[in-house]
This record gives sequence, C-alpha cells and structure tokens, in this order.
Amino acid sequence: MIGDEQEWTDARAMFQGGLRLGLDPKDEPKRVTFEAMIYWLAKVFQAVDWKKIARSKTVRREDVFEHVIKAASTQANVRRVNDRICEDLGLQSIQVPPRILDGLEQGKAIVLRSLRLEPVYFALKAMDLADGLWKRLSKMKGEKQDG
Repeated sequence: MIGDEQEWTDARAMFQGGLRLGLDPKDEPKRVTFEAMIYWLAKVFQAVDWKKIARSKTVRREDVFEHVIKAASTQANVRRVNDRICEDLGLQSIQVPPRILDGLEQGKAIVLRSLRLEPVYFALKAMDLADGLWKRLSKMKGEKQDG
C-alpha cells in the first residue's frame, strides 16, 4: 500500500490530468478545497464494503453514497460530517492524512454548503477518483511483482 501523503500527491496529479473539476472562474480559489474534499470522500468510498450495504439490485451504491453525504452535510463541522458518514456506512475509520480534514475544517462553510447543495456531483467525482486511485495502486502492485 502506498503512503497517504504519496496517494494525496497522486490524487492531485489526477486532478491536473483527466479528472477535471468543472469550476466557474469565481470558484477557482476554492479548487484546493474541492480537491481535498473529493479525495476525502474517495477514501471513504474505497473503505466501504459495498457488498454488505448495497445488497439488492434496486439499491445502488452510488445512490446510498450520495444520500449519506447529503444527510451528513447538516452537521455542524467537517469532523462531525466525517464521523456521521463513517458511522452510516459502517466504518470505524478511514485512511486520510489528518491535515486534509484540518484543511477542510478551515473552509467548512464552503465544504458544508457544497455537500448540502451538490451531493451527487461530489459523490460522482469521489467515485471517479477512487477508481483512478485503485487502478494506480493495482498498476504499482503489478510493477513490484514484475520487478
């Protein structure tokens, strides 16, 4: 497993590559906050055992994830949102550098408002990033086994 700091660096590189954020010019100063928020949600998404949660064919993991994000966004701060999301998805903890959550806490007004108003967008972006991080990790494991 790659370290959290290296993974965060890789995630930032993915934002510069194919995983673009469709930001209005007025939202450009918030880019790092949005990237950190999507990374945090991607790490949550990766940690969930979706086989236990989305068991029926009518309940999709995307819908569950979006609903949990929206429900948690009513909390008073980002740390409490994180606790609520983890609790609702059956997680004890997640592997995110604490500085990421600390940074999100500093911009909590933007984070909470964005999650409350656009949970589907941020859930989809997080799932995209999670998929990219999984592929990158699989590629790195394959290179280690070959080398």
